[in-house]
Amino acid sequence: MVSALVGSGYYYVSQVNVFNALKPDLERWTDELVEPQIARLTEIADLNTAARDAYLSALVQHDGRIENSVFDRAFPLFGDGTRRSAPDLFDGMTTPEGEQVYGIGAFVGDADAMTEDQRLWFWLGYETIRRLGPERVDPEASLYYFTADRRAVLFGPHRTDRLEFYRINAPADFNMRGDEDHILFGEEANPARELQCTKISRYISDDAGERSSMACRIPIWQGDVLLGALGSSFDATALLDVAANASLEGGTVWLLDRDQTVITRHASQGHQMHGHSMGDMLARVDADTQSGAFRIDNSLISFRRIPHANWVLITCVQIDGFLAPLQLRAWLLSFLVFALLSLAAALKSGLLPRLLPSKAALHSKPAE
Repeated sequence: MVSALVGSGYYYVSQVNVFNALKPDLERWTDELVEPQIARLTEIADLNTAARDAYLSALVQHDGRIENSVFDRAFPLFGDGTRRSAPDLFDGMTTPEGEQVYGIGAFVGDADAMTEDQRLWFWLGYETIRRLGPERVDPEASLYYFTADRRAVLFGPHRTDRLEFYRINAPADFNMRGDEDHILFGEEANPARELQCTKISRYISDDAGERSSMACRIPIWQGDVLLGALGSSFDATALLDVAANASLEGGTVWLLDRDQTVITRHASQGHQMHGHSMGDMLARVDADTQSGAFRIDNSLISFRRIPHANWVLITCVQIDGFLAPLQLRAWLLSFLVFALLSLAAALKSGLLPRLLPSKAALHSKPAE
């Protein structure tokens, strides 16, 4: 019993020491993996926040009137009850004030039903993206203003589709409300009126194969009045490739979205989960903690949350190779303790002297 306790104690303490030794390295490696994702999403969040602040600032300074001729020139009637952006807004033009405008596409549903306030809100959205877009939007992203009632204006000069769907091809009854709009606009789902990011969308590109994109949007409120939202869509392929192509010897990397659905997974050859599942790991990931590390069976697991998108990156490595020598040492230690205790017991009971040959026997001469 004592020998077993000694061996078990040694093995337990040794496992803890191995965990404590490996934990910092795995956490550091996990942090390095998420750095590009955090940096990119923070950049997108800063862009959207800057756009919202610029919009609200312009709203305060505006006199509240938009001349019909000005609005009609930028967004003429399309003949089907909608307004679309003038072709020159995408191709490039110079305003009467001498400002360059390009890369703009717009769809205005139910144009005849627009109130003066709605015209103003839409115009300010257009002004915001056309001024901020050239300064802050990179070639793989776009910036847009949209409302919950089928109206949108976008800045995307580098898009291969030239925004023609919105400018030309969208049907008059096109419903712009997405499946995730309730998460952005709903008071219950987004009471703090914060930036929200959509799920990943995957598509096939003629020149680049399978690609992934997503969008982040921030609502615009004036008191209790919802004026619309500003958002940016961008190529997320590189963000996913960081996790998908991660090289972790003897381990696995997962990237999960806000619904704990696996977006990407990369496992080294031969790595298998030993007796536990994704559910076991997620049960240990504290929703109130940004990062951490823990052990399940013979796996060491580290996680790091990615803000704005509400993703979580999980890394898992097997520590069997470290534990096998410890098990052998624990067994040898148990055997040694057992042997020593047995020897001590034999000495104490006097059994050992009786088992050994006597001095007389050692010095007696063999019979001739």
